[in-house]
Amino acid sequence: MNPRIDYQCMATLGRILINWGFAEHVLEDLIAGMLGSDISQVNALTANMAMEYQIKSARSIAKLRFDDLTFRRLNTGLKYFERLAPFRNKLVHGFWSEREEDDLYTLASVKSAGTLKTQTEYVNLDYLQWIELQVRAVLSLLIGFGELYGLVTYGGKEEEITPELLSALAGDDDPFLRVI
Repeated sequence: MNPRIDYQCMATLGRILINWGFAEHVLEDLIAGMLGSDISQVNALTANMAMEYQIKSARSIAKLRFDDLTFRRLNTGLKYFERLAPFRNKLVHGFWSEREEDDLYTLASVKSAGTLKTQTEYVNLDYLQWIELQVRAVLSLLIGFGELYGLVTYGGKEEEITPELLSALAGDDDPFLRVI
């Protein structure tokens, strides 16, 4: 493996995980904002709740709280977040091994039943950079929605949801994420 590519892959993976963790925090902040609750109360409820159920809870609260258009705006970000979860989980919980040729890693996943999946995926720097872009775009959508509707404030520059951001989410060549 090329040490330069190896280092770049690890650095990109680190950024993916940091941004994902922040996106999870933003989701909890959005739930607290929609409920008008203190974040510590929401954290007490969500601490042992799988992300899948936190997203479902946020969706249910939003459906009760917002009109249809506003709900669809948040739901778009929540759908993207849901779709990225399996990709993130494979990167974090999968078994990594290097391949000397092609500057690739192989990644095998474990099912919840504890069995190894037979499917092996190949991960390279381009793939990790694509995942990083998707995670950052979802994070920007969630923060942008929260700031727009006064649900979250992070004290810095407000996230702007631009056509470029939405295009990055949809991907020029990749049908994985599409703007609804």
